[in-house]
Amino acid sequence: MSVTPIIAAIVHPGKHLPHCPIPALVNRLRKQGWRVRGLINDTADGPFDCSALFLRDVHSKARYPISQPRGKQALACGLDAGALMDTASVLHQAHQARPDLALVNRFGKLEAMGQGFVQEMLDFMVDDIPLLTVVSSDHLDSWRVFTDCLAQELPPQLDALLAWAQGLPAAQWHPLGKPLYAST
Repeated sequence: MSVTPIIAAIVHPGKHLPHCPIPALVNRLRKQGWRVRGLINDTADGPFDCSALFLRDVHSKARYPISQPRGKQALACGLDAGALMDTASVLHQAHQARPDLALVNRFGKLEAMGQGFVQEMLDFMVDDIPLLTVVSSDHLDSWRVFTDCLAQELPPQLDALLAWAQGLPAAQWHPLGKPLYAST
């Protein structure tokens, strides 16, 4: 019997995941009674735009701007390090809540350099709290070093995420069979 790794990353080519299945996963798990906490990229307002990067707290639904305005002619995104540190508090609160699944928006350039949300990810890992993030193929080697190759690598497909979640501890109490729908 194989054991499902409790650490996983959605791996995608390029810099940004155009159609992320994480919001659909969160909705499905919550309908089954799972406690899901953390941060996801918020692209609900349209396509990826460097001038307006946001993170969303999946628990409170609060939205946090994390980009520095660089003007329409900017060729690269400018993350606001101070804003990122402010959003780290969301991950600290998530850790204290001991959720069934923790989400960290991405393992990106900062994390590959040992910065960003590295400490928060380590906190979840050390306390055996299942963790899901997103990793670009550009940072996959750094992710593998960071996780000591103990993380599962998933395609950006809801079915793959649900299959992974089915092997997590919370699935014992909240099976991922048919979704539970609230009556209308």
